Amino acid sequence: MKASKTTLTSLVAGGVALLFGTSLANASLVLTLDDLTTVGIDVIVVDNADGGIGTVTGKGVSNFADGSATFGVVNYNGVVGTWTVNISTGVSDPVIADSLDLNSVNVSGGVGSLQIMLTDTGYTSPTTGLLSEIGGTTNGTVTASQSFDPNNAEFGIGTTINQGPFVGGAFSDTQGASFPLALGPYSLTETVTINHTAAGQITSFDYSSSVPEPASLGMLGLGLVGLGFAARRRRKTS
Repeated sequence: MKASKTTLTSLVAGGVALLFGTSLANASLVLTLDDLTTVGIDVIVVDNADGGIGTVTGKGVSNFADGSATFGVVNYNGVVGTWTVNISTGVSDPVIADSLDLNSVNVSGGVGSLQIMLTDTGYTSPTTGLLSEIGGTTNGTVTASQSFDPNNAEFGIGTTINQGPFVGGAFSDTQGASFPLALGPYSLTETVTINHTAAGQITSFDYSSSVPEPASLGMLGLGLVGLGFAARRRRKTS
């Protein structure tokens, strides 16, 4: 669950400002795409509900319009530096609760590296863990990382799960991390770096992060303990 970007977040920000003389930024869903062989970040897209083109973000001012009209979805379709094809979509609350999802299709124009980042702030569901899942295909190399930031910063770095490198062909991976109970607000950030060695190579993937509630994590833990106990009993029987 996330606080409403137009109501609850504003009320909280106003209350903090009155009490402490400070203010909080509205929750922001931001997508960035960067050809690492060029200077500066090539593409910064902000969800239309969060301000759209011209909005100041943690990576600079957004310079491309959001290709999606749906609140909680941000999209870019076009060239990124020397990368001839890029279709990237980020999805967050209210479309999917307690989760952040990034999917992307990329074709290189030559040797190069492309970094794609998706971040959102203002998550408020209590949690004690982060679950990270990625799958896709590549003609090159893919590395990925998920980050949970209790300071609620755009592109913030806190508890991080690193995945990969994945080299050539189909790939998939699921990992989790635990931490002390977090009540929010907090942010989630996904980063994927693609390396290609020739023109015309293709990488596509779907990357998902979620913050299960403590009860769900407890059930998962009990399930794992049960599987371990059953495996021990089978070994003893045999």
